[in-house]
Amino acid sequence: MRTSVERSLWLTVPGARAWLALGWLLWLGLALLFAPRVGVMLGPGGAAIGFLAAGWAFARALPPPVECFRRYHLDDDEVTAIGPGAKVRRLAWDRVETVTQRGGVLGLAGDGIRIAVPFRRLAETSLWSAALARVVPELATDVWDRLEDGEEVRLAPVLDPAWTTLTWWAWGPTAVASVAIGGASALGIAAVLALAERVVVFALAHARRIRLDRAGIAIRDGRRGRVIPWSRVEVARVEQGIRVADRDGAATVIRAGLRNFWIALPVIELRATLAPHCPSRVTFRARCADGGLAVVGEVDTVA
Repeated sequence: MRTSVERSLWLTVPGARAWLALGWLLWLGLALLFAPRVGVMLGPGGAAIGFLAAGWAFARALPPPVECFRRYHLDDDEVTAIGPGAKVRRLAWDRVETVTQRGGVLGLAGDGIRIAVPFRRLAETSLWSAALARVVPELATDVWDRLEDGEEVRLAPVLDPAWTTLTWWAWGPTAVASVAIGGASALGIAAVLALAERVVVFALAHARRIRLDRAGIAIRDGRRGRVIPWSRVEVARVEQGIRVADRDGAATVIRAGLRNFWIALPVIELRATLAPHCPSRVTFRARCADGGLAVVGEVDTVA
């Protein structure tokens, strides 16, 4: 066993409260009702920009309203998403391939299944560490082995807001408002702005990618990238993630919102500690206690 926990994982949480769906209906009604007045004051283009900006802000802060009709169950074997209706999706912990903490959700993906568990619910129960402990050790060991085999491991930010959330809170209500205004120009402007926002988000995500390989860690500093050898990497945990710095050089904060950040974190810390003499075989183990999670690497001395 690579995981030691105080108690079994058994938790069922709702995707969201009922007020979220009511709030979305209210937002949609306001977009439909006040769109003509806003169009008169700001013009079709100004109205489209206003509704799209407001919806984008909602999408950054709130999950899709469909989450009101979902429940999530976590136990020692798997995570299950129930709803809407009779729909059920199950993902075993040993089949998880990526782990992402984005906004208020803990995203798990594997076997073509994606499940986003409300992260705040887990944090309130102190069971988030027990959930991560089911997947982090195995995947961290795999990352170490891949680096030793000469492969690259890339950590990229997820798109925020996500496509689905934007559709519910921004694109849908803005389209309704544009139709209510009665001008094709408003709908066209909204479409152009929505496309421009996605282009910017994609560009930012590309610029913030982190690359790990056997030699070191590659990060971007402004417009230019640089590679820090593991023997010169200094790592410190901060509130947003980890602070990575070259000795006598500038520091960069790697944020926890990167895909598989929690998987790569113990690998980065151990390679920075052991470099330049990193062993070829390391096994990671997790320990949960008092709501916290510790992942440590053990050097495999067997030839």
